[in-house]
Amino acid sequence: MRRTVIALAAQHGYTIDELYGDRPVAEIAGKRRAPRRKASKVAAKYRDPDNKRNTWSGRGRMPRWLAQKTKHGRSVADFLIPGLAKPTARKNSPIGRRTLIKQR
Repeated sequence: MRRTVIALAAQHGYTIDELYGDRPVAEIAGKRRAPRRKASKVAAKYRDPDNKRNTWSGRGRMPRWLAQKTKHGRSVADFLIPGLAKPTARKNSPIGRRTLIKQR
Protein backbone atom coordinates (compact mmCIF):
# COMPACT_ATOMS: atom_id res chain seq x y z
CA MET A 1 0.00 0.00 0.00
CA ARG A 2 2.74 2.42 0.98
CA ARG A 3 4.76 1.68 -2.14
CA THR A 4 1.78 2.33 -4.38
CA VAL A 5 1.15 5.69 -2.69
CA ILE A 6 4.83 6.69 -3.10
CA ALA A 7 4.75 5.59 -6.75
CA LEU A 8 1.51 7.46 -7.41
CA ALA A 9 2.92 10.64 -5.83
CA ALA A 10 6.13 10.32 -7.86
CA GLN A 11 4.13 9.79 -11.04
CA HIS A 12 2.47 13.16 -10.50
CA GLY A 13 5.72 14.90 -9.57
CA TYR A 14 5.41 15.00 -5.76
CA THR A 15 7.22 13.45 -2.84
CA ILE A 16 5.63 12.09 0.30
CA ASP A 17 7.28 14.84 2.36
CA GLU A 18 5.69 17.48 0.13
CA LEU A 19 2.27 15.94 0.54
CA TYR A 20 2.30 15.06 4.23
CA GLY A 21 5.18 17.13 5.66
CA ASP A 22 6.54 16.35 9.10
CA ARG A 23 3.24 15.34 10.68
CA PRO A 24 3.23 12.08 12.64
CA VAL A 25 1.60 9.04 11.07
CA ALA A 26 -1.17 8.94 13.71
CA GLU A 27 -2.22 12.48 12.79
CA ILE A 28 -2.32 11.63 9.10
CA ALA A 29 -4.38 8.51 9.70
CA GLY A 30 -7.08 10.49 11.49
CA LYS A 31 -8.45 10.87 14.95
CA ARG A 32 -9.77 7.87 16.77
CA ARG A 33 -13.15 7.88 18.39
CA ALA A 34 -13.56 7.44 22.09
CA PRO A 35 -14.72 3.94 23.03
CA ARG A 36 -18.47 3.61 23.35
CA ARG A 37 -19.86 3.14 26.83
CA LYS A 38 -21.70 -0.04 27.59
CA ALA A 39 -25.35 0.32 28.45
CA SER A 40 -26.09 -0.27 32.10
CA LYS A 41 -28.12 -3.31 33.01
CA VAL A 42 -31.67 -2.72 34.17
CA ALA A 43 -33.99 -5.01 36.08
CA ALA A 44 -36.75 -6.70 34.11
CA LYS A 45 -40.23 -5.17 34.29
CA TYR A 46 -42.17 -7.56 32.07
CA ARG A 47 -42.24 -11.38 32.03
CA ASP A 48 -43.94 -13.88 29.76
CA PRO A 49 -46.21 -16.16 31.84
CA ASP A 50 -45.80 -18.99 29.31
CA ASN A 51 -41.99 -18.88 29.33
CA LYS A 52 -40.37 -17.36 32.42
CA ARG A 53 -37.07 -16.81 30.59
CA ASN A 54 -38.67 -14.19 28.33
CA THR A 55 -38.27 -10.85 30.07
CA TRP A 56 -38.07 -7.21 29.03
CA SER A 57 -36.80 -4.17 30.91
CA GLY A 58 -39.09 -1.72 29.13
CA ARG A 59 -36.19 -0.07 27.31
CA GLY A 60 -35.57 -0.25 23.60
CA ARG A 61 -37.69 -2.05 21.08
CA MET A 62 -40.48 -4.28 22.33
CA PRO A 63 -39.48 -7.96 22.07
CA ARG A 64 -41.23 -10.24 19.59
CA TRP A 65 -42.98 -12.36 22.19
CA LEU A 66 -44.57 -9.30 23.78
CA ALA A 67 -45.42 -7.60 20.50
CA GLN A 68 -47.16 -10.75 19.30
CA LYS A 69 -49.25 -11.04 22.47
CA THR A 70 -50.23 -7.36 22.50
CA LYS A 71 -51.17 -7.64 18.84
CA HIS A 72 -53.87 -10.15 19.80
CA GLY A 73 -55.58 -7.79 22.25
CA ARG A 74 -53.69 -8.14 25.52
CA SER A 75 -52.23 -5.13 27.29
CA VAL A 76 -48.55 -4.65 28.08
CA ALA A 77 -49.55 -4.03 31.69
CA ASP A 78 -50.80 -7.64 31.86
CA PHE A 79 -47.18 -8.81 31.72
CA LEU A 80 -45.78 -6.59 34.51
CA ILE A 81 -43.84 -8.44 37.18
CA PRO A 82 -45.95 -7.97 40.33
CA GLY A 83 -44.37 -5.96 43.11
CA LEU A 84 -41.30 -5.03 41.08
CA ALA A 85 -42.42 -2.85 38.25
CA LYS A 86 -44.55 0.08 37.23
CA PRO A 87 -45.64 0.50 33.61
CA THR A 88 -43.25 2.29 31.28
CA ALA A 89 -44.45 5.79 30.40
CA ARG A 90 -45.52 6.26 26.80
CA LYS A 91 -43.91 8.91 24.62
CA ASN A 92 -47.09 10.95 24.55
CA SER A 93 -47.67 10.54 28.28
CA PRO A 94 -47.67 13.70 30.41
CA ILE A 95 -45.44 12.00 33.01
CA GLY A 96 -42.13 13.82 33.22
CA ARG A 97 -43.10 16.42 30.63
CA ARG A 98 -42.83 20.07 31.51
CA THR A 99 -45.98 22.02 30.88
CA LEU A 100 -46.42 25.72 30.43
CA ILE A 101 -49.07 27.24 32.65
CA LYS A 102 -50.32 30.59 31.49
CA GLN A 103 -50.96 33.06 34.27
CA ARG A 104 -53.56 35.79 33.90
